Formats: sequence, C-alpha cells, structure tokens
Amino acid sequence: MMLGTEIWLNESMQLIPMPSALSAQRLLTHPLRRKRVGIPEWGTFAEYMKPALIEATFPLGHRLPEPIVRVCEYLSTHGYPISGCFELSQIGMDDLMTWFRNDPEAYQQFLPFGRGACGDVYAIWIHDVGISPEDAPVVMFGSEGELAVLASTPLEFIRLLCLGYSEIGLDDPASVPRDYDETAQFRQFMVQRYGFELPPNAESIITSAVASAPDFAAFVAAKQR
Repeated sequence: MMLGTEIWLNESMQLIPMPSALSAQRLLTHPLRRKRVGIPEWGTFAEYMKPALIEATFPLGHRLPEPIVRVCEYLSTHGYPISGCFELSQIGMDDLMTWFRNDPEAYQQFLPFGRGACGDVYAIWIHDVGISPEDAPVVMFGSEGELAVLASTPLEFIRLLCLGYSEIGLDDPASVPRDYDETAQFRQFMVQRYGFELPPNAESIITSAVASAPDFAAFVAAKQR
C-alpha cells in the first residue's frame, strides 16, 4: 500500500505528520490505544477534521452523506474514541489508487472517509449509476487484503459504530463488542439524533449489508486483473 500522511497535534499543540503505514505507531497514536497502554493523552485532529477536508479527495464532486457529517460534528465537541480504533481520515484515496492500479478509473466509485488502526480503509461504494452516497453501501479494504461489506447505507454504518467494536470489519460480528462502554457518549449522541434501535451485535447489520452488495469482492478482483 502507498504511504500516506495524517496530521496530529502533539502535547504542545503543534501539527506533526504521521506515516499512516506504520501500524505499530498508529496503535499508539489512537486515543483509546494510548489509554489502554498508559500513554499520556495528546490532542487529536478532531478540531480540524472538517467534512470539506475529506470531500476534497472525492471524485466527481461527491459530498459526505449527512450521517458521516454528524460524526465530524460529534468529534468537534467530544473528540475520540468513536468506536474502538475507527477514525475519520482524508488519505484513503491513495490506498485505493494502489488497490486499483490496473484500472485507474475503478477507484472513482469509492469515497474513502475512515481508517482503522492498521491502515484499513472504510469507504462508500457508488456501485451503480444514479445511486447517491446517502443510499450506497459502506465497505472496508483491509490492510492485509481483507474485503468486507459492512453496512447497506452510511446510516447503518453509524449504527455499527454505536456498538463499540474495536476493529470494525475484522472483529467477529456475532461477538460481544469489546469497546461498548467506551462508545457510550457517541452512542447517546447518535441515538438522540436518529432515534434508531441497536442490535446486541453486528451480525444482522453486516448480513443485511452483504445481501445489498454481494458482488463487492468479485468487483475488486476483476479490476485488479
């Protein structure tokens, strides 16, 4: 995968670059990971992770769907964690261009907006002409080559985030979420906003998502030939 760069704030509130491909370093720079290993808290980039920064990487003038904009809104007030190691990111397009190096136009179907601790990319898949980002599925490109359809829409992805899995798309969807308690504030914010109910685990959300976009892995494989 290509190296990308994200910007973080250090203890002196200075902007510093961080190579996103350095998995071990990412584990220690995420707020929840720092808490677990006892590293003093730093500031995050929540203060300036605005929707426009993510949208600037999108092709064809696409905009972030409203539920993801609400994540930006939450971060501007509360910061991390959201759900485990998930974070918003504006560097995923570089990774997708690497995934689709044999078909440069294929990456334009994806709107990357999130990242996992080891560089997993979370993106909205505009898989059909006329489909809007609000109604498109959310997929994951894993740092070790994993592919997964996670939610049938961005709003369903918010429901998934509210459950508190540490590694969304990698954790067993039938398991009890490890970071449920740490996600309480984010969950309350989103439930108040949308009034949805939550299942006990991710299994039903992901099963429905896979049914809505069953050909994701086949699409990626075909475009890599």
